Amino acid sequence: MKKPVFPTLLLFVSLLPGFQACRPSELKEQVKDVIRSHYKENLLEELQAHYRAPQDSLKRKSAEFLVGQMDELRTGDTRAEDLGSVEADYLIRNIDLAFQTAGERLRTGRLRFDDFCEYVLPYRMASEPLTDWRGQGLSRYATLLTTYENSEKRNVDISDSVNNDIRRDFKYGTATKPAQLLAWEELMKQKTGNCWAMTMLVNYPLRSLGIPVTTDFVSRWSNNNGVGHAWNALQTGPGRWIPFMGCEIDVTDPLSFDPFGIYHEQRLPAKIYRSTFSRNPEALVRQVEDHALIPDDLTFERYIDVTDQYLPTSTVAVPLPGTGQPEIAYLATFSSGSWEPVYWAKPAGNRLTFPKMARSILYLPCTYQRDKGVSPIGNPLYVEKETGKTVTLKADRTRRGTITVETLQSKGMEEIAVFSLGREFIPFIQTMDSICLDQKRSRPLDHRRYRLFYWDNGWQAAGEAVKRPDRPLRFDNVPSGTVYRLLPDDPKQKERLFTYSDHRQLWW
Repeated sequence: MKKPVFPTLLLFVSLLPGFQACRPSELKEQVKDVIRSHYKENLLEELQAHYRAPQDSLKRKSAEFLVGQMDELRTGDTRAEDLGSVEADYLIRNIDLAFQTAGERLRTGRLRFDDFCEYVLPYRMASEPLTDWRGQGLSRYATLLTTYENSEKRNVDISDSVNNDIRRDFKYGTATKPAQLLAWEELMKQKTGNCWAMTMLVNYPLRSLGIPVTTDFVSRWSNNNGVGHAWNALQTGPGRWIPFMGCEIDVTDPLSFDPFGIYHEQRLPAKIYRSTFSRNPEALVRQVEDHALIPDDLTFERYIDVTDQYLPTSTVAVPLPGTGQPEIAYLATFSSGSWEPVYWAKPAGNRLTFPKMARSILYLPCTYQRDKGVSPIGNPLYVEKETGKTVTLKADRTRRGTITVETLQSKGMEEIAVFSLGREFIPFIQTMDSICLDQKRSRPLDHRRYRLFYWDNGWQAAGEAVKRPDRPLRFDNVPSGTVYRLLPDDPKQKERLFTYSDHRQLWW
């Protein structure tokens, strides 16, 4: 039984000398930490007593892992955290069922304990209501454990069977609530949602069967506009993972799934993360006290960085001025009309070091404040895909030239636009192939006015021109060596950036 936190405990904490010197916000957080520690101690006492037998040592370690990582977990937007509201009996059932399905593979070394803790054991996926989802998943799919008991591709075969069952009648679309706030039974009734719903619908039953699975995600695309994407990651053996798309792609054919594919082209992210139950000590929210310095879409903390498992990466080093170093700095990519931070680094000496950054992405070193947005602290740069060489782009006002605009957007953006046209299969294929062959591209419209900007510590006007029927759209006397942005009179904030070399545009 949980011991209550008496008001006298809170009074005692508030009277401690170290607490009296705190600001009100700091005092509030420190009191929360004391309360969490109290709940952890009580919960662990119950769990350790239950698993005190020598043969339950691994279950005891599992209980200690769960309780140690429960901080700040809760259902939805409720104020009540799991610590203080989740009963020991709920965790005991969760642990026992996880060992019932995964215990044998743990004992034989086919599943590592660390992976079990992160990708099988957790009692929740996100901020959903807590239910008996393990029991529900076992009730529906337990026979698969026997069917594929001796299969060389056991995890893949079970996952494929579950996915094929769940994806029937699923419809991609906008749901009333985010998938992260819905229990598995609610998701199954709804059978509608985005990529997060697609991954979570499958992850719940797979974990109930002892299959290590999780969600890999990107917070933002970097070579086109819009927020990110999520898909499933299935462990087929220690250190071996395959991606697949729940409710959509056959798991048995991993080569059929490209998480970045559009059609011929690809969307590329700067970073790819794998969801975990444990909190990452390198997470941004654990590095910076002032959360006004943290962009809203970088507040996650339960992840590991797996970018290099998908894409060529490099460490990007950025020099800093000698004075006025920021507490935290970022690399940003361009999206929907503005620079958006995608990864962070703390200054070390006079430089910033950003590990495992995807190549072939245009980055801007910057700082961020919620009330001011992004402020550049360096020139745009990218890392060459083949050589790993960092190329810095700096406007050269002494070397000017003519820029001829042939296209208004990248082939990737062209392909994305085709999906919204609702074309039949054959016309769809023909359109995509025409884009690939440069036969169907968005080009400057006759009699339309366009303005060109170049980057030099901010967007600077390079000039404006009207597209004439008898000649290409050209801008003269433009500084070289930097990045450019072309806007019509009625910009839609979807216009992308390009560099210019050898008389041709390269889109980013």
